[in-house]
Amino acid sequence: MKRLPPSYIVARDLAYNPETGEFRWKRSHQGRQVNAEAGTISRGRRMIGICENVYYASRLAHLLMTGRDPGELEMDHINGNTMDDRWSNLRAVTRSQNLMNRRPFSKGEASPSFTGHKCVYKRPVKNGEVYFVVLSIEGRSHYKGTFKNIEDAIALVDKHYEDSGLCYFQPPKAQAQVEVGA
Repeated sequence: MKRLPPSYIVARDLAYNPETGEFRWKRSHQGRQVNAEAGTISRGRRMIGICENVYYASRLAHLLMTGRDPGELEMDHINGNTMDDRWSNLRAVTRSQNLMNRRPFSKGEASPSFTGHKCVYKRPVKNGEVYFVVLSIEGRSHYKGTFKNIEDAIALVDKHYEDSGLCYFQPPKAQAQVEVGA
């Protein structure tokens, strides 16, 4: 990941509202107006140019709220909406954890094993079908079992996500709030 500029420089130029996820310019510079919304949308994410480089808004939010660059960690949007940069929707995770939070394929992309649930697949058998769970952990696939009904398979996946801290996660609130337009 690209190293972020020092937090004092970002805080000097940008105001972040953790409740709405909005970024606004604090200073006018190269045609930017004070208090104008910062950044542009590219590939479904807000990108903000600062210090002659372009950064994901979610990474800048992490820097402003914690004072630390997330480094090699990725920023996960908990609700899956990459445009939602509210602090309560962001968390710093490993690449493996971020991939676990992907949505299942849509029906248009579905394979014959499509169930609509992450990590749960179906396979035809003599008297119908069975469901099996395969989890991807740190880049490796782990077969976790076969089930007669889909509810048991989903329950196993849910338990794994809860045990891994990947469900219902809310990042801790930062000590200091960053004011808009300050």
